[in-house]
Amino acid sequence: TLPEAFAAAKSGDVITLLRDINVTTTGKAGRINCTIYNAEVTLDGNGKTITSVADVALAFFHNANGSVENGSNSSVVVKNLTIINNDTATGVALQVNSNTKVTLDNCKLDSVKKNTYGTVLLQAESHLVLNGGTEIAPTIKGTAIYFNGANCSVAINKAIINADLVFRLAHVAKITIGAGADISVTDTLFNIT
Repeated sequence: TLPEAFAAAKSGDVITLLRDINVTTTGKAGRINCTIYNAEVTLDGNGKTITSVADVALAFFHNANGSVENGSNSSVVVKNLTIINNDTATGVALQVNSNTKVTLDNCKLDSVKKNTYGTVLLQAESHLVLNGGTEIAPTIKGTAIYFNGANCSVAINKAIINADLVFRLAHVAKITIGAGADISVTDTLFNIT
């Protein structure tokens, strides 16, 4: 399974999806939770799709041998992957948890539910980089990226975001928008709660 591959991964490893993944279990039980142990790992989606009806389709966690250590971080580069969450209650496509950095290269993220938590959910001390070819475009528009914890950051480099609400912030966050970013807003760019 994908969680088992991440649990065994060492820095520099590349995990390649060989087939599409279709999750039919709803709620938290259906989440694909991938824990990274103080490593830098690449997930090559190989043009495949993760389709889910869980509350969160794919989540990345940092774990330093069983406990989070200050100053320790894990990172994953996800490339060539489509994530679609068809859950009609929560519908988060990607969740990035504390002390974890996720870089998306040539990825497509979609959620069919117009929800509070967004297509991407960032927890405290998490970091997201959106590179070329990456598109966050929820089907029912809604929120693209929700900052649910303190000290999160997003860097947008030649990525596309198409949503009613692009950034929803519950805490202080750092947002860097590069020259090649294409952001289409049908309602609100920022919502600070």
